[in-house]
Amino acid sequence: MDDDLGTPAAVAALFEAIRTGNQAITAADGDAVRSELLAVDAMLTVLGIHPSAPNGPPALWAMT
Repeated sequence: MDDDLGTPAAVAALFEAIRTGNQAITAADGDAVRSELLAVDAMLTVLGIHPSAPNGPPALWAMT
């Protein structure tokens, strides 16, 4: 049950896309920045943690 939904791999992919996007920003590679931004946006949506989700942030965020 430690990895039955693949969450650790999904979070790792999210952070990799963020890292790649940051490198693209540093390199001023607009196409790569756009590509990574769209990927991160999609991942946040799929994971249900997108800050601009129509129903607001997850209730878990309110606990912090």
